[in-house]
Amino acid sequence: MSSFTLGGCVLEDIEVAETPPNAKNLLGLSVLRKAAPFTFSLEPAELQLSNCNPAATYVKAQDEGNSHQTSGLSSLY
Repeated sequence: MSSFTLGGCVLEDIEVAETPPNAKNLLGLSVLRKAAPFTFSLEPAELQLSNCNPAATYVKAQDEGNSHQTSGLSSLY
């Protein structure tokens, strides 16, 4: 894909794959590499991306059903 938006984070020139319906979503290392450095935690489930266009964002899991909420952050630290 030429670009992919995750919350307020725009990642460019990434590889994607189509998955069957109801499959677990996967964010691969090729995408994470573009947003590096990044951090993740399990409790609470959270992914923080820092190399984003236009601003750093995070993705926070709402529940175990793979539902995600995205929000923008002005800074990670």
